[in-house]
Amino acid sequence: MDNRFKFPIAKPAWKMALPLLGVGVLLLLLTPLKWGAVICWAGAGSVLFFFRDPDRPIPVVPNAVLSPADGKVLSVQRVPHSDFPNGEALHVSIFMSLLDVHITRSPWASRITSVTHCPGKFFSALSDQASDHNEHMLLHFQRESEVLVVKHIAGILARRIICQRRVGENVGMGERVGLICFGSRVEIWLPLTTALKAYPGMRVRGGQTIIGILPVHEQERKERNPQ
Repeated sequence: MDNRFKFPIAKPAWKMALPLLGVGVLLLLLTPLKWGAVICWAGAGSVLFFFRDPDRPIPVVPNAVLSPADGKVLSVQRVPHSDFPNGEALHVSIFMSLLDVHITRSPWASRITSVTHCPGKFFSALSDQASDHNEHMLLHFQRESEVLVVKHIAGILARRIICQRRVGENVGMGERVGLICFGSRVEIWLPLTTALKAYPGMRVRGGQTIIGILPVHEQERKERNPQ
């Protein structure tokens, strides 16, 4: 069965769904407008569906970089970025529709060194303006000397970004790190040495789809093969 249609539900959903369920009960009991109750219950059901949070098997592949989110890859390109060697990085942009799971995940086992919230506008997440001007949350993931940067971007409907992690926390590959409410966009920057597996139009799943492979450094090679 497709994991997009499995439960459980992320906790923030209940804050929105329970009032709708309650109002539906009151409308059913106190008014002749039964369709009002149906609308409330349908709204509650939609909220619970949107905030589904399925458990997923995490692939065990050395030096793999996993997609931080579900969705469709919009673009893959080489761009300037001051946090990477030589001032450049590989950039992958992922659009999350209303039907996608909106839980975001760690792309690799690492330490979170920075969490920055930046207020902004709410252009459509499909627009190129969204990346530069929309409200967003930046997370830096570091392991030894290498860094990955993930940006959670709000869209027209996505007016809230929830980060479940703090600076200094260690996260495992594919572990949950946050949630974006409703349609939105997630972007990731990787070192130029990454062997990219992602391409425009590719469907990806957070914590499951491998979008790149980082090179094995000499120290890691010695640790794996001490002889």
